[in-house]
Amino acid sequence: MQQAFLSLDISDSTLLKHGAESQDITESFNNFHSYVKKHISDNNGFIVSVSGDGIMAQFSEPDQAVGCAFGVPGGVTNFNREKNTLDFPFRLRIGISCAELNKNRALTGNDAHPALDAAGKLQKNGIPGNVMISSDVYNELTKYSDFFSYFKSLEVIKTEVYVNVPMPHWTPDIMGEISSIHYNGGYRYLNEEKYPEAEKKFRKALTEAEKGNNLRLISSCLHGLGYALGRQRKNKEKIPFSLKQIKVSKKIGDQKSLITAYRNIYYAYQWEARNMDREQKFDWAIGYYEKALEAAAHTGESLLKKRAYVNLTDLKLYLKNKNKK
Repeated sequence: MQQAFLSLDISDSTLLKHGAESQDITESFNNFHSYVKKHISDNNGFIVSVSGDGIMAQFSEPDQAVGCAFGVPGGVTNFNREKNTLDFPFRLRIGISCAELNKNRALTGNDAHPALDAAGKLQKNGIPGNVMISSDVYNELTKYSDFFSYFKSLEVIKTEVYVNVPMPHWTPDIMGEISSIHYNGGYRYLNEEKYPEAEKKFRKALTEAEKGNNLRLISSCLHGLGYALGRQRKNKEKIPFSLKQIKVSKKIGDQKSLITAYRNIYYAYQWEARNMDREQKFDWAIGYYEKALEAAAHTGESLLKKRAYVNLTDLKLYLKNKNKK
């Protein structure tokens, strides 16, 4: 009987933890592991092993594993809003393999089974935010095969692999051919975590979009560019682009894009405030924290508002006590 093995790990977890308080890191990662374990259980799977930030799980059939894999990243947006106290969102890599096993055989982390190794390598070679499966898994699927496309041959485990790569958000007939190439290239580089390359592509896409005065396209390019800059800690450079995205989103009446823009600028203000705090430029830090609090109010997300308020209050209290001494 073909049983499936799902390997899941957090993409760029070092950056995710960078600059955060140990309490926030522990709370967010504990929340995340609980979130993943529930999805595994809900899809009739069980944990094989937990190693660092990664989880390996076993399922009695490939469709269950893929169903779980789709559910975990599908709900990560809500998780990041409600349970993640860190400044950056959780992004995942997922790989799934399968093997013929006795129905009642359950592997453990001590087993050196090729299927566990294959799932781990699929995950490590995967695209953040997507699910990579072996050809054996693909051939066993009865519910989800239409969601996958052939990706490449993975020599490290000598198998063909399939991935649920999303279709590009924009196509040449909407964007114009040159801009489409640049935008989709930026999107691809973001998935590959090549942020300087993504920044260059989105800058070129934005130039083309502004020539055509396509406001929806401009908004999307600004969002991609802002994200690429933020991941490089270029937050001061990111701020004017996020402000522009807010203006464009208001002009076209796109509420979803507007909230995204406010979230983008919230994170930029938060990080700049921390930088100013470390450099003991406290007036600047307070100013950025106040702007972050204002931006958070526009998102409607209580966790962001709470975080900005706590940071601002803590800094003001620190300065008050310092001035007393």
